[in-house]
Amino acid sequence: MSRTLGMHGMKVLEGIKEIDEYFVAYTVKTRGNDKELRYSKVVLRNQVNEEVKKRLGLEYREQQS
Repeated sequence: MSRTLGMHGMKVLEGIKEIDEYFVAYTVKTRGNDKELRYSKVVLRNQVNEEVKKRLGLEYREQQS
């Protein structure tokens, strides 16, 4: 994943910043631009749980885009 991002001139910084008990932020560096992306911890946890179920061959919910 990081290699693909690097080919497009992007890099996700290793550390995350906890905003509060509900949200975290990731900083994405691009050529000439840094962007902070904020995510809900609950949504991240739920998406990871569904991905684990999918990879284990268990019943899972399709993610909506």
